[in-house]
Amino acid sequence: MDKINGMKLVYTACFLTFLLWFIAAPLLLRVSSPYYILTSIGQISGLLGITLFAVNLIISSRLKVLEVYFGGLDFIYRKHHNFGSIIFILLLLHPFFLSLRYLSFSLRETALFFLPTFSDIPKSLGIMAFLILNFLLILTFYFAIRYHLWKFSHKFLGVVFIIGFFHSVLMPSDITRNLPLKLWIVFISFSAFFAYMYRFYKENFDWNFSYIIKNVRTEGEITEITMRPKEKIFSFRPGQFAFFVFKQPGFSSEDHPFSFTSFPDDKELKIAIKADGDYTEDVKSLKLGSTIRIEGPFGKFYHNPLINKNQIWIAGGVGITPFLSMLSILKNKEIKVHLHWSVSKTNEAIYFAKLEKIKRENSNFDFTLIITDKENRLTVKSIRNRDGNILNKEIYLCGPSKMMRELKKQFVKLGVDSKKIHSEEFSL
Repeated sequence: MDKINGMKLVYTACFLTFLLWFIAAPLLLRVSSPYYILTSIGQISGLLGITLFAVNLIISSRLKVLEVYFGGLDFIYRKHHNFGSIIFILLLLHPFFLSLRYLSFSLRETALFFLPTFSDIPKSLGIMAFLILNFLLILTFYFAIRYHLWKFSHKFLGVVFIIGFFHSVLMPSDITRNLPLKLWIVFISFSAFFAYMYRFYKENFDWNFSYIIKNVRTEGEITEITMRPKEKIFSFRPGQFAFFVFKQPGFSSEDHPFSFTSFPDDKELKIAIKADGDYTEDVKSLKLGSTIRIEGPFGKFYHNPLINKNQIWIAGGVGITPFLSMLSILKNKEIKVHLHWSVSKTNEAIYFAKLEKIKRENSNFDFTLIITDKENRLTVKSIRNRDGNILNKEIYLCGPSKMMRELKKQFVKLGVDSKKIHSEEFSL
């Protein structure tokens, strides 16, 4: 429901832009000739493009209130990526259709439309923003660049937006001629600008929590980091995650999201990181005493654990991490959980002994380990064989995206209500 409410706000913003543009001039004028039809298509694509661009900057700011409307930061970032594709198309169509207006007059004028000139600053600003944006988005969508380069390139999106904003309010158009439309574009643009500045401030000046590395333990491909607070204690709910920056000379200053493996009421925090790239591979070299800065917490994966006291948890590989903090809910003696953990090899199951111990000590917790190089892959039918009736249970999934998509399809096919299936699908 939260996701629906969030998307309704996005649709409303786009519809309001279209409506204010539509009533800004008579319809008959907009379709009176090929010239005006092309102008209209170019205008509305540009207006919708800048509206969705503003929305994308707002939702990527990590404002916690947004999780209330979108149902979690993982969903927000997936939509952020999808919106980027739509923005790319809309802002590509904007100058394309405006340039086509001149095609019947002169091919030369059509080509010159894309060249900036000092005699027309508003138009030149638009062309500048268009070229930079295309470079950044093509870099994102069509090249497998490393995370730190992707992160660095995204810092320029706010600059592109500001240039595009000045183009839109200075260029003679429906925005400059129609006060309601102008006020709306100014409002949503300034909202995006403040969200962008908020994100800049949080990344560079305001990390509320600092922790000290107490222990680094590597087993197989997994490194578990234990940390103690410098001053303020960081609070989180079971299943949540945060963004971490490891402040150590020579180590990357990027922030990355990791789930907590410790319980919310533990004095020390723990996270587990699987080595699957340069950054995560370097984590094992972190030294005791190094500082960790934390931003969060985020996530609504397990925000309502008592909605159904009969639960199935399914983890794939390092997707076990949010479930480790969720085990704290077993203090509620009425909660019944069966955890299915699928790993490729035996040495990946580094929490096996811990989970088996909890299983022995708590009759409401059951645990099954599936090792895929020794037995068949995890399926919903195999889960049903172990758990019996799955229709009356709440289901939580965290693991590789392909695995989760497949299991969701299987659950729904067997009659499970999709509203009872919850997943954590965070990726950057």
